[in-house]
Amino acid sequence: MKKTILLGLLFSIILATSVQSAIFADTSSPTEQEMKDAVHESYHFSTNFVNDLTQNDLVEYFSNISNLQGVSYKDNYYKIEYIPVSDLSSKLIADPSNYKEVVTEVSKEEAEQAAAQQNSQIKPYGTTTVTTSWLKLETTVEKYSSTEGGVSSRFEWLTSPFFRGKDALALGLNANTSSIPGSSSAVYKYKFYTDSGTLVSDEVNYTKPDTDLAAGISYFMNLTKTSNSVYNAGYMKYRFKPNVSNLTVADAYSMYAHNESTLTINPSVSFPGGGSVTISPSTKYDKVTGHSIINW
Repeated sequence: MKKTILLGLLFSIILATSVQSAIFADTSSPTEQEMKDAVHESYHFSTNFVNDLTQNDLVEYFSNISNLQGVSYKDNYYKIEYIPVSDLSSKLIADPSNYKEVVTEVSKEEAEQAAAQQNSQIKPYGTTTVTTSWLKLETTVEKYSSTEGGVSSRFEWLTSPFFRGKDALALGLNANTSSIPGSSSAVYKYKFYTDSGTLVSDEVNYTKPDTDLAAGISYFMNLTKTSNSVYNAGYMKYRFKPNVSNLTVADAYSMYAHNESTLTINPSVSFPGGGSVTISPSTKYDKVTGHSIINW
């Protein structure tokens, strides 16, 4: 009997210790990597997207996981070919007017393999060359409650962009939803090697959108002119609300427009309706789009 009581007491002590440890683990602050892992798993963002998040954005996404009722994530991949209209021996090779641009949506496998192999097909100046760039666009829509959701879009150059100017990243909504004023933010992140071979990472944070409408929001981002850049990516996000009581689906329409002009361009982004996004002057930009939809 005494042995049984002692065994029971020992079991109770072990059980209490285990419960206390579990409670402590639940109430302790998660590490940054634990938050990144949780955000990646819950929102399906790419690893690079999660790593690019500012500390405030990472904490915001992590803290809202418990409110998350649904997520729809879509990634699109594009091949952009710059085909010379003639021999470049007597022309400025970096002048966009000397090229014809062809944008083609491709598979993830093709884009990632080509980028890994640095398949840019760049040849010496003075010859007829074709330069190929590879681009990724992510589009996400989230549902947090019946009265609020979130959208995000992110571009990433899988190889260095051929031209570097003022680009645009935009996110539009369908007619049954509207952006929530003051909820948007955007970040452009880049990495480059210094002359001494040191890899430097920097970012630009945008708090004020260039287009701020109920139908959609856009940001203009100046790509770094640094010739030794090896990473160029940017993302934007904002919250939205339904305009109707019987909302059935919520859409996010993303557009990334890459400036192909050596001149200073002041672009304009509009959301004409039905979720479409346009930019002008359209002839000065290479445009790629994404679309993600979630049941409400």
